[in-house]
Amino acid sequence: MSTAARQASVINVITTACGHPSPLQLQRVAPAAKRFRSMAPDRQLTDGAYHLSDYSNSGTSVRSIAGLSESVSQLSWAPGGTSPSHSSSAGSETAKHRRRARKAARVPPEEVSYSVVIESYSRKGDVRGAAGWLEEMASSPFKPNVFSFNAVIAGFARKAQAVEAAEWFDRMVAEGLEPNVISYTAVIDGCAKAGDADGAARWFDDMLERGVAPNTLTYNAVINSCARLGDVDGALKWLHQMHSPDEISYNSAINSCANARPPRPEEAESLFRAMKTAGLQPTASTFTALERAIGEQRSSVLCSSLGIDLRRAKNTKSKRSPPEHRHVRPLIREEDSIESHTEIP
Repeated sequence: MSTAARQASVINVITTACGHPSPLQLQRVAPAAKRFRSMAPDRQLTDGAYHLSDYSNSGTSVRSIAGLSESVSQLSWAPGGTSPSHSSSAGSETAKHRRRARKAARVPPEEVSYSVVIESYSRKGDVRGAAGWLEEMASSPFKPNVFSFNAVIAGFARKAQAVEAAEWFDRMVAEGLEPNVISYTAVIDGCAKAGDADGAARWFDDMLERGVAPNTLTYNAVINSCARLGDVDGALKWLHQMHSPDEISYNSAINSCANARPPRPEEAESLFRAMKTAGLQPTASTFTALERAIGEQRSSVLCSSLGIDLRRAKNTKSKRSPPEHRHVRPLIREEDSIESHTEIP
C-alpha cells in the first residue's frame, strides 16, 4: 500500500467515526493518543503520538487533515528504548540500533487509527460503540491489539458490567494476546463496581498465577471491592499487602469502616493516623470518609490533635484526578445507610 493510500485509510477510519473532524472533535481524540504507551508493556511510544496529540490539542492551529495523517503515519514503537532524538553523541551506536528497531517495529497507521477511535468511544461512555469498532478491526487486515481490547474491557468495567468485561478479556486471550496489568486491573475494577469482591479476589489470584505483577491501581481496585461492601477486614488484608499504599488506598480502607454495619470508628481513626505517619496528604475525600466513619465532631478533634486545619484542608483540591473506581456508591442497604446518597469519594 502506498503512503498516500495508507494516509487516506487513517483519515477514513477517523472521519467515519467522528464525521469530518473539526478542531473540537480532534481534541476528543487527543487523550487517546497520549495513552498509547499502554498498548504493550514492552514497547515505548516515540514522538509520533505526541505530534498527533499536539495537532489535536492545538485547536485553531489544526491546519489540515493531511497534517494529522502525517503525524499518525510517524507512530512507531522502539522496544526497550526512547526516541533517538534524545540520544547523546556518545551513544550514537545505541541511537542507530534504536532507529533500526524503530523501523522494524513500525505499527501500521491503520492499526493506530482504529485503536484511537476504540479508546475514544470507550472513554466517552459508548462502550457498545467501542466494541463495534473492535469487531470492525478484527474483520480487517489489521487485527486488534492489547490496547484496543483493554479499552473495551475498561469501558464495560466502568459501567459495572463485570461479566462483559471478563468475556472480552477471555476473547483477548483467545486471540493469542497476552493480558497485562491494565487488563487485569480493569476486570477487577469491574468486579468491584458490581459488588463482587470474591470475583475481584479470584482475578487477582489468576493475575499472579500468570506472572503478571499487580501495581498500586490493582490493589486499590481490590481494596475498593471490599470497601463498597463494608468489609473492613478484607480491605485491611489487601492494604497490608501493599508495599507503598497511596492516598486512594487509605481512602478506600477508611470508606470500608464507614460502610460497615455497625461502622468501625476505631479502625478508621487508626488508618487516618497511619496515613499521616506515612507522609501522605489527606484529601477532601479522606475527610468525607473519616466523618462518615467516626462522626464530624470526633473527626474535628482528631485533625486538631494532628495539627491539621480541617477547614483549609477540605478546601484544598488535589492535583491528581480521581480514578473512575472512586466514584461509586457503597453497596449497602438503603435503610441501613446513614448517608445513602453519598458516593464513595
